[in-house]
Amino acid sequence: SCVVGGRFGDCALALGSTALGAWGKSRALSDGRYPVFRQLKAATGLVAREAWPPGAENPWRYRRQGPEDPRFAMREALLAAIVVGGVGANVAPKPPLVPKSLWAVGFALTGVWGVTMRDARGDAARCVAGRAAACIRVVFSAAGDARLGAKSVSAARLGGLRLGALDEKLGFSKTLGRLFSAAASQAAAASAD
Repeated sequence: SCVVGGRFGDCALALGSTALGAWGKSRALSDGRYPVFRQLKAATGLVAREAWPPGAENPWRYRRQGPEDPRFAMREALLAAIVVGGVGANVAPKPPLVPKSLWAVGFALTGVWGVTMRDARGDAARCVAGRAAACIRVVFSAAGDARLGAKSVSAARLGGLRLGALDEKLGFSKTLGRLFSAAASQAAAASAD
């Protein structure tokens, strides 16, 4: 099936199939349902505001009217804002002495705050979060079609069995245990002196 055979080859093939399937399905996202750049221009005041999601003044009560309307739910948008904010923190320059985890939490909370705003900036944040949620749905759909989860678990199980057999043969864990034990006893002896 792949250059590498067996379960690892099946997993690699499923990963490639997932990537290609997500790429193909992601083209459906460029049909204008998620006009991110238009909403960003409206947020900066360059064009007039157009409420998003369309036809809903209150985004918490948005209902899809037909198949041409975007799929949107505030719960998904909030989760996507947390994900986008947390991932965005890894890209943004970080001030000194601020832990990366705290920076990521700040970005995630800012994303959540932006999604809940009821102006053009909130429309832009909801549109970005809605598009991110749609992209995540596309990837999960493609992964489900390729059965990536089951094949990854199967390959990981086989890898664990092989590592266990190798450890049993070469005794890595016993050697590491002896080294740590010796280091701990030396540290205890040094602290007693």
